[in-house]
Amino acid sequence: MTPLLYLVPAAVAAYALLGKKKTPQPGTTPDDRVKQLLAVEAAATCGEPQKLAWLLSEYQRLGDNVAVARVRAKQKLCLEGLTDPRKQKLAQLAAALGGASQSCDVRALQLIESEYASLGELRAVAIVRKHIARCSGPSVAPPSPPKGESKAEAIARLTRASAVAMSKGDVATLRAIAAEYRRMGEYDAARYVDGLITRLTAPPPPVAPPPPPTIVLPPSPDVVLPPITPPFVPPVAPPPLPPPLPPILPPVLPPVAPPPPEAPGRDAAMRLVAHLRGRRKGTEDRKRVAAFQRLAGLKDDGLYGPGTATAVGSFGIVPAPVLYWPKSWWKAKKSWNKYVSIQSQKDSPRAAEWLGLRVSV
Repeated sequence: MTPLLYLVPAAVAAYALLGKKKTPQPGTTPDDRVKQLLAVEAAATCGEPQKLAWLLSEYQRLGDNVAVARVRAKQKLCLEGLTDPRKQKLAQLAAALGGASQSCDVRALQLIESEYASLGELRAVAIVRKHIARCSGPSVAPPSPPKGESKAEAIARLTRASAVAMSKGDVATLRAIAAEYRRMGEYDAARYVDGLITRLTAPPPPVAPPPPPTIVLPPSPDVVLPPITPPFVPPVAPPPLPPPLPPILPPVLPPVAPPPPEAPGRDAAMRLVAHLRGRRKGTEDRKRVAAFQRLAGLKDDGLYGPGTATAVGSFGIVPAPVLYWPKSWWKAKKSWNKYVSIQSQKDSPRAAEWLGLRVSV
């Protein structure tokens, strides 16, 4: 019995060591690994093909099909010798769009849409929105107004429905929304929706007819003609040269002032609105909101409130609906509705979008 008594503490210690859970080390989670790979991908150049091949294998191991398509597009660009940064970016976005549209990754498609919008590629933005509409499901008519709905709530509901119908190209839904605006007496908003319908139903520009085919005649047989001797013409003295004209000096143009530089936070504001559009409270990326708040000089708490939305509107962009309100919510909502009304008067083409941001007090 004595040897067994000595073995009992050793067995208990071994069980404790084997049953102890391993705490994950920092930098070993999938999100941290993706961040590390993104940093390496941003620094990789065409002169480092081994690094690109390593990135491709790591993304394949993680199962990130969008990143795999992006790295393969970069390898193809390096082989073709494409050095223009804008063309490289467009090619990478096209490759990422192919992977995201096949897998119906709506979040990736929204990011690609914001990148195309920052580059000013409106046709590509329209194509990505069609993929988002296809992956999000069929369009539906605007829901019937609930009982006891206020006019501000109805305008907000119709604004959201018109944005969804415009992204999906649903003309029937837009016509129903315009009719409901007229029934409410909002004729400016109805005319704005009519303009969206005209933009969707406008016929494509006429295509020029192809040029006529070139008719090639068969060669004629060679005909030898006798040489013709030109008649003798005595030389004529050249006329005297006119006096030289005075030199013509170029006109002096007034100096043209360079265009004002674009605000550095406008791209970040556009990406933030594209991320928050249609999201509910608690589903947003607070890190992205905090990054924009630091850029705008606000408190980086990651909460998308009226102050952050006002900062987005200062860049000439219609912000997304406010998700969080301070403790003095009544006063904050009243100030917010006043700000939205002023912006709708200043920005009349987008007055319906501004008025759709009003909240009930």
